[in-house]
Amino acid sequence: VCGKCGEALSRTQPAVRAMDKLFHSNCFCCMSCHRPLQGMQFYDRDGSPQSPGSEETVRVVALDKNFHLKCYRCEDCARPLSIEADENGCYPLDGKILCMKCHTKRAKQAAQ
Repeated sequence: VCGKCGEALSRTQPAVRAMDKLFHSNCFCCMSCHRPLQGMQFYDRDGSPQSPGSEETVRVVALDKNFHLKCYRCEDCARPLSIEADENGCYPLDGKILCMKCHTKRAKQAAQ
């Protein structure tokens, strides 16, 4: 079963194995720009390098979503996010990839 779409994988179709899952090759793509990530090197969600290449060949995984490094942005304000665990990093809330400012804003709205 594909880790993104949930449909069965055919033995005759190419598949991508990543993050302990299998994906249809066209399902394994950046969640922002939807360009394929098959065969590209990447950083995992914790920022641990996995043989880093150029910026174009780096991928970030957050909340089981894949992003090119340059596409890794806050879903509310589009601010670029850092792969480091710092104030510029990802502050997820309710399944959304957010910067610290937008996370705080949404959390305050939810508390009201």
